[in-house]
Amino acid sequence: MQFSTPICLLLAYLSDDPHRIEQIQPAEINAADWQALAALSQEQGVTPLLYRRLKKMPQSGDIPDTFLQNLRKIYLSTLKRNLRMYKDVGQILRALVEQEIPIIPLKGVYLAEKVYGNIGLRSMVDVDLLLPRPDLARAMAVLESLGYRALYSFDIELECQSRHHLPLLYRQGSINLEIHWNLAPLNPPFHIPIEPLWGRSQPVMLEGVEVRTMDPEDLLLHLCLHAAYMDDFSNKLRSFCDITWTMRIFREKLDWEQLVLRAQEWGAARSVWLALRIAHQLLGVSLPDLLIEKLQPTEYNPILENWAIEQIFAPSEIGPKLAAVWAPQPWSKRLAHIFHGLFPPTWEMRQKYPGLIGRSSWHLAYLKHLEIVFRRHRESIWQLALGDARLRGAVEQRSKENILKAWQAGEIDHIIP
Repeated sequence: MQFSTPICLLLAYLSDDPHRIEQIQPAEINAADWQALAALSQEQGVTPLLYRRLKKMPQSGDIPDTFLQNLRKIYLSTLKRNLRMYKDVGQILRALVEQEIPIIPLKGVYLAEKVYGNIGLRSMVDVDLLLPRPDLARAMAVLESLGYRALYSFDIELECQSRHHLPLLYRQGSINLEIHWNLAPLNPPFHIPIEPLWGRSQPVMLEGVEVRTMDPEDLLLHLCLHAAYMDDFSNKLRSFCDITWTMRIFREKLDWEQLVLRAQEWGAARSVWLALRIAHQLLGVSLPDLLIEKLQPTEYNPILENWAIEQIFAPSEIGPKLAAVWAPQPWSKRLAHIFHGLFPPTWEMRQKYPGLIGRSSWHLAYLKHLEIVFRRHRESIWQLALGDARLRGAVEQRSKENILKAWQAGEIDHIIP
């Protein structure tokens, strides 16, 4: 793919391939591109990481000081915010461990300290923890005693029947907390044997508390599945930096044979392959021949990588549900998409309209939903009906993302550009 100068610079500076950095001559980069690079790094969630990489470069003296100072401010702001978050994390971990509840910290809260080696280098929106399903009720009692609450009351068993995590928990002035009992959606083809994963986990100290961490293969598989399928590439380049840095830290420990076997066992082979290919394309990650031989799907079309990269750097302004309705298809499928868009499942409605949950008239949330859908999309629908080229292009791009998701889930095999 052809990238703009700022994107090329960002990828080179964050690359795992040292030759990419050697080819850059900072003195030849103009002020507009430096400014665009700073904005792009923020958009992609990697400004602190870019700052640290630039400061360690031999040519850092040729980089404009004002540019580096702007990056430094964002790095320090991230560090300050994360220090506050880790203080709350420590309180949560200690309280859970005191009740002998096993914990595996997921994603950012683990990666920042143990993979990046500096909690200021990885921005975080919330904290994710994996707990054993039988301990969820006890864990909720502990967390409620610390002041954490969901926006609506819920039944743990009912939530676990349809989702792999509990509703987001909040405490005023503190972190947002998401408690997982599994790592992936419960829909086919995904099936993660959670007990063996706990059995492979290893002890690790986090904020002075002994918790557990997934072994390197499980950790990398989860990061790939999350980046490609669960996040739909919406966490942008940051997710692929997570993958790249994890591979770098555990390079000597990774058992690629085991990774391939588990990816297939989880039903996540396509997501893992796609995520690793994108990390290779964008950040120069070296992939062993074994992966190409045993993990690459049959009749794989590399255009999927281009579609994913488009979503990372230039996401569509049209939502996936509207795009699914507008895409060429039989009317039976179109009507099914319309119905699911207008009448989402109960668990989704609880998330969207927590204020109506618990009331005898909570079903009126559907009326509220219909009003919001109409108000939000009426202009787009009208413009699409009139043939607006810009919006039709956005629909086509979002349709590619829908195809990416369906391909990863094994719903389609042949990709026709």
